[in-house]
Amino acid sequence: MILLILAVIGQAIGSVLLWQEKEQTKRKKEQTKQEKDRADQQRSQAENNLAFSYQILDGIYMDVAVNLGHQPVLTPKDKQFLEGMRTLYEKVAEQGGDTPATRLRTARAYHRRGALIEGSTTRRTFPAWRRRTRTPKGHGPFPQTNRR
Repeated sequence: MILLILAVIGQAIGSVLLWQEKEQTKRKKEQTKQEKDRADQQRSQAENNLAFSYQILDGIYMDVAVNLGHQPVLTPKDKQFLEGMRTLYEKVAEQGGDTPATRLRTARAYHRRGALIEGSTTRRTFPAWRRRTRTPKGHGPFPQTNRR
């Protein structure tokens, strides 16, 4: 009889311990899921911030290509500005990424960086550089609008 009581008590204790372990595993799983969701959200926010920064940088680049493309000689200040732009494009290109959009942005950043290196180190490059940076209407970084 005592053996039967001890067996029932042992089984009850084992069931309680098993239940506690199951609950602890469930809590850890839920915590891991929340951490993953938080990391995905932060990654998405960082990607959006990078895309926005790149759009601004590309807009400045197009303005520079148009404005400096008409100058026969670059001033030291212009060259310094172009060097800063080149550095920014290098940083964008270093970000890389796995999605098609980030790979395209990385490729464009490397292209712009190369054009800036060429444009800031040679004397007669800007007219040719300006031709290379032109895009068909409606295909630039900002959509064309018909204003009347």
